[in-house]
This record gives sequence, C-alpha cells and structure tokens, in this order.
Amino acid sequence: MRGRVATPAEVKRARGTLRKSREKAAPELPVSGYQAPPAHLSKEEKALWKVFCTLAAEMRVLTEADLHTLERLCGCAAEVRHLHAAIAVQGHTYQTETGLIKANPAVAMLADADRRLLAYLTHFGMTPAARSKVAVLGKDGHANPEEEFFN
Repeated sequence: MRGRVATPAEVKRARGTLRKSREKAAPELPVSGYQAPPAHLSKEEKALWKVFCTLAAEMRVLTEADLHTLERLCGCAAEVRHLHAAIAVQGHTYQTETGLIKANPAVAMLADADRRLLAYLTHFGMTPAARSKVAVLGKDGHANPEEEFFN
C-alpha cells in the first residue's frame, strides 16, 4: 500500500478538520454494543474479542465494516500471547549440536506479530498516541468547545 493511510471521517470530525465537500460517502454508524464473536475463533481469540469489541464499541469506533479487522486484531493479540509463552519456556536463544548459540526463531516471529498488533490497535485508536490525536466527543457527536477554555 502506497502513501499514508486515509484518516477516518470520525477522526477528522473530532479534530475539527472535516470538510464535507471532500468526503466520499456518508460515515458509517457505529455498532450499538457488543457483537458475538465469529464461531471459527479459538477460545483465546474469543476471550480477546470480548475485551476488544466491548472497548471499541464503547469508544464508538467500531462499525459493521470493521468486524473483520477486529477479528485480525484478536488473532494477532493471541499470537503475541502464544509466542511470549513459548519464549518464556524455550528462551531467547538455543545452542546447536556444534555449540553455536543462535536466536530462537520465535523471537523474530514475536517482533513481527507485535508490529502487526500495534498497527491494528492504532487503527482502532487503542494506543496513547492514537488517542491523543482525537478530541473526546460528547453524546451529540461534537467536541465541547468550552473544554478548551476552562481546562
């Protein structure tokens, strides 16, 4: 994928930079609450789905179109947990029969899974840096202008 990722309309609205003339389509409505996890997810992924789905729905960033991305978020989080556990048992390195000390392949796999997890968390605004770029919206969907002056 080339170039920067397009900023969602909700983020632009929260920042106050939304231009209706440049929007391609009407914004999707967020889901009302917790959605049941897909049946094919593992037990650990379903537990993570419960956490992330509830959080994303409460943050009002989850739409029907985002459920597949949420599924991948849960898969990456489960993979990170699994690899952490494997490294805790096996160690960061291993010794070959000839005496060479080599890096455990799970360490590189964990680094890759961790990068993917961070990307998915950022897409949902679940990292401190991602949250700092968005103003808190009131129940009417607009930022409170008085907060700027009285806080």
